[in-house]
Amino acid sequence: MKNIFLFFIFFICSNLFAQNDTLNKTFNSTNVKIFIDCDFCDLDFIKEEMSFVSYVRDPKVANIQLIINEQPTGSGGKEYSLFFIGLDGFEYLNDIQKYTSKPDDTESEIRVGLLKIMKLGLMRYLARTPLADKFEITFVKEAAVTDSIIDKWKNWVFNIDLNGYFSGEESYSSYYYNGNISIGKVTEKQKLNFNYFYNQNIRKFIVDGDTILGSTFTQDFSCLYVKSLNNHWSAGSIIDIYSSTYRNTKIKALFAPAVEYNLFPYSESNSRQLRFLYSFRYSYSQYSDSTIFDKINESLLSQNLELALNVKRKWGSISTALSASNYFHDFTKNSLNLWTELSIRLFKGFSVTLSGNTSLINDQLFLPKAEPTYEEMLLQLRQTQTGYSYYISLGLSYTFGSIYSNIVNPRFGD
Repeated sequence: MKNIFLFFIFFICSNLFAQNDTLNKTFNSTNVKIFIDCDFCDLDFIKEEMSFVSYVRDPKVANIQLIINEQPTGSGGKEYSLFFIGLDGFEYLNDIQKYTSKPDDTESEIRVGLLKIMKLGLMRYLARTPLADKFEITFVKEAAVTDSIIDKWKNWVFNIDLNGYFSGEESYSSYYYNGNISIGKVTEKQKLNFNYFYNQNIRKFIVDGDTILGSTFTQDFSCLYVKSLNNHWSAGSIIDIYSSTYRNTKIKALFAPAVEYNLFPYSESNSRQLRFLYSFRYSYSQYSDSTIFDKINESLLSQNLELALNVKRKWGSISTALSASNYFHDFTKNSLNLWTELSIRLFKGFSVTLSGNTSLINDQLFLPKAEPTYEEMLLQLRQTQTGYSYYISLGLSYTFGSIYSNIVNPRFGD
């Protein structure tokens, strides 16, 4: 029995030492290969400014994989999460770094800030290689800050967007205006946002000397309040006031208390989310014309359930949202919507990207009784009855040849 016990202790210790040796072994090459998985990064700038590593096109031949995600902050900036994954030669050596940009940072300032965090994150890997002798560490000492930061805006952020688009030719012209005003306050405990949106679209056709003129007008005011209950639960409410000539709606007012559960902690939201959001809704609508149900105004109760999944890993990424809603007075008046974007690396150099949206629509209570005119159909001035809508996008990518991509040559563009 004693011998068995000693053997068991020896077995555990030998495995611990073996694992420790694996975690701390020195990489024996100066050719450290990195694969950067980032859709918005300026890779040319990174390659020029961080030339001490080799860049490859496939994670299966890399020593380090770097995944960079982003999500908006309450101030209007962005929080970037940098996931360093150790591969060939650096197994079990993973790390996470964060970088937060300010709302008024330029693209140049953001890419410089991201580059600095990339270099810091790579140091723990490069310190295990012969490259370690090539680096020097410096520290820029700044004057001590004794005063606490005073935010005169108390976390409130204001944003105004105005846009105009004009196009035309001899027999056609189009004018498009929109504006958006948002006011928000985001803290760890709560989120409060007010938003106003305005849009007008004017189109003109000249056919056989006759002028066909049409316009659509939409405006929307919304208020969102969310209270953080813990690291998985949130509760809040939505208020929305909406008007649209396209949807035969003079005014629609909506109030919806809601609750949300995230299977994963909200602190991990930059890498994975699985959220379940349920809302109970009361709405009052006034229509521009009588509907197909002979209504000029009505009050209705409905409910909505949404499931949202967001995951980004070494194999690729997936984002999908499934929502279902129905009216309580008639359960046949319902809708189902599925949106998905999936990107998978199946093997070296080969990847598949699928995105799409499909909706089953049985709740168009706002449709006017009168049939649309020829002009309204031509200019798409009115929503018409439909039982479904969809779009699908499928892409395949296969790249082969040299695995290295260090060289930057901007001549004649990309």
